[in-house]
Amino acid sequence: MEFSKLAEERYSCRKFLEKKVEDEKIEALIDIIHLAPSAENHQPIRV
Repeated sequence: MEFSKLAEERYSCRKFLEKKVEDEKIEALIDIIHLAPSAENHQPIRV
């Protein structure tokens, strides 16, 4: 997807479901977060 298309279709979520997120999904997200770059290589990442 091109950036211009992505920018045109972006939106901000304002409503959320009351549904609980499974612990496995949260743990998977935390693992992925550690792979993301940090601003000016500031470390450590705290989640």
